[in-house]
Amino acid sequence: MSEVVVLFRSLRELFAEVRLEITRRLWQSIPNIREEHAEYGSELLDEIGSRLAYLFRHGPLELTAQCDDLCQRALALSRDERSSLIRLLWQGLPPMSGQFRENDPAFVAELNRRAAELESGTVKGIPHEEVMQRLKEKYG
Repeated sequence: MSEVVVLFRSLRELFAEVRLEITRRLWQSIPNIREEHAEYGSELLDEIGSRLAYLFRHGPLELTAQCDDLCQRALALSRDERSSLIRLLWQGLPPMSGQFRENDPAFVAELNRRAAELESGTVKGIPHEEVMQRLKEKYG
């Protein structure tokens, strides 16, 4: 099994934000990526670049040691392998359209629905400390 497939399988298990950060770093590691992926067309490449820029408008995401190791392994791939991995990761990028915003009625409705579920007891919340502990145990 190729290293690209092995890495992709590991990466797809990570949180979307981490996958996006690694995708962004891979994207930046290939100076002429737009020319290399010309078959996608400039419109799609513009959209992918815009999504990556939009999602990280506040700067790069700090990665855990485990995630940074995966990223370093990905960046150590040959140019062609990095390009292949980028293609696989692009498929998981969230679309720009449909992103919730604070003044979006669908976003407010979703927040209200979730709040009602909590208040009615339909779902039970998990304390922040417990969530963080679970994440720490799982991802280090």
